[in-house]
Order: sequence, then C-alpha cells, then structure tokens
Amino acid sequence: MNAVLQLFWQLCLFRIGPDRVPTFGTFVLVVAFANIAISVLAGVVGPLAERPGAAIALPVLHAAVIGASTWLVLLAKGLQQRFTATFVALLGTDALITCLSLPLSAFLRPSDAPDLLDVFASLLQLGLFFWWIAVAGHVFARALEIARGQGVAVASFVMLTSLMFNYSIIPPPIEPAPFDHPQQHTEQTEPST
Repeated sequence: MNAVLQLFWQLCLFRIGPDRVPTFGTFVLVVAFANIAISVLAGVVGPLAERPGAAIALPVLHAAVIGASTWLVLLAKGLQQRFTATFVALLGTDALITCLSLPLSAFLRPSDAPDLLDVFASLLQLGLFFWWIAVAGHVFARALEIARGQGVAVASFVMLTSLMFNYSIIPPPIEPAPFDHPQQHTEQTEPST
C-alpha cells in the first residue's frame, strides 16, 4: 500500500510520468474504486452532505467523463495504447489530492456570513484544485508527448467538460440570493355572494 501511495505522490510532485503506473486489471479496479469512494466521502462530509444521491453519482460520472475524454484525446494522437496508464494516473492523483482536501471539505459549510477561516479554507481548496489541474496537465503532457502548458490546457478542457456534463445531469441546488426575500402578498378576497 505504501508503494502505491508513493507512486501517486511522485506523480503529484511531477517526478515521474504515467508510464510508471501499473496497468493490470486488479490494480486498475482498486484505483478506480478508491477514487470514487474517496470522492463520495468528500462529498458526504462536505458540500453534498444533504444530497447523498448526488454525492454518489457525481464521482461516478466524473470518473466516466475523465475516462471518455482521456480516451478521445489519446485516440486523436493515435496513442490509445497509453489509455489505461494515463487514466489510472489521473484517478490515483485525484484520489490522493482529494484525501488531502477531506479536512477542508468537512470544515466548509454553506454560510450566509463566511468568516476568515471559511475564506482561508476555500482558498486552500482552490489551491488543491489548481494543483490537481497541474498534475493532470503533467500526466497528459507525458502521455501525449506535448509541452506541459499544452497538457494543462488539455487537463483544463477535460475538467471543464466533466463539470459541465456532471452539472447538466445533476444540477447544483439553487440557493436564494442572500438578499432575496420572498415577497409576502396579502391578498384580500371578496366574500362570495
């Protein structure tokens, strides 16, 4: 287990590429399951606490869209034989960074009046998100044999595609604006004759 964590940690530090990731069936299934389970946990303890169905469905959809997008990008360059290693590298690094964000997910709750700690935790979450984009960019750059900046562009496109697809299937709850108050109408009815 320590070797697996070390592998994905090295990927997160940009020290190795996806070519070092094992691609045998059991390993792929374990990493995919771990990614989804950790993402579900992050959703349940965090912003999706009151929507357990969405907390389960969104990570599954996210993994599926990342898989489909990765396949299409690699296919476009004729490198589809690198799919499994690339996909597992993306899921493993995503799971590791999501683990790091778990305490922040548990801490963050929607609030009408966020305090300084909420803002700080949100900034840390945003930093972890951009770190994962950079890591995914590194993975795509190595898999596609392109510059790292181009890899980051591919990773950003894949993430944007995932977000758009996921939230078109399972839209976020619509919260009323902070200063929106339902108008109270008092209708007076005429007595019927």
